[in-house]
Amino acid sequence: MDPAAPFFVGANLPWLRYGGDFGANRWAMGGGLSRRDDAEATIDRLHLLRSSGVTVLRWFTLCDGRAGLQVEPDGTPAGLDDFFFRDFDTALDWVSRAGLTLLPVLLDFHWCHRRRDEGGVQMGGRRRVLASAPAREALVDRVLAPVFARYGREPLVHGWDLINEPEWATFGRGTWNPLVGVPPSAMRGYVRLAAERAHALARPPPASRVAHHRG
Repeated sequence: MDPAAPFFVGANLPWLRYGGDFGANRWAMGGGLSRRDDAEATIDRLHLLRSSGVTVLRWFTLCDGRAGLQVEPDGTPAGLDDFFFRDFDTALDWVSRAGLTLLPVLLDFHWCHRRRDEGGVQMGGRRRVLASAPAREALVDRVLAPVFARYGREPLVHGWDLINEPEWATFGRGTWNPLVGVPPSAMRGYVRLAAERAHALARPPPASRVAHHRG
């Protein structure tokens, strides 16, 4: 099946190590995928997916922000770390060798969950980044836009999933806890702004190529 066709067969990987495949943190200071020693075994599994008719692989990237992300002292996104692109290139190499294309999932709804710290690594606790208009703009302009600019015309990238299951981080939709949910207007603001950047920096995609995911 042509991966550019309106309908395709996809698989949800969705990660090898949640939040640790793209970029570094104190648990993996040399980065994620590019430092793994099981590349060939993983590629063999991807070949198995391809042989079963899968053409598109959905893969989580920044997840809850525990790796790959640089922030200002107040938590405002400042950019990507020095390992994110190397790991993303590794993912593209693996899917290419398996005959697949990649659908990166940029954020997960756990991004907004209550903050947990373990071993110097922050997990979640980034609700304000989506709730605050200036912080949302920093996230899109400093973190996501460089990804769109670098890979937006990469034929191995099937499209962009802006956030996994956003309803679970949207107050009054999937959650009634204001501590882990942002107002619907804030979530729409993030999706709108991120989609605008993706369309501006990537090749002109059909409507289905830039999306947020509902479970």
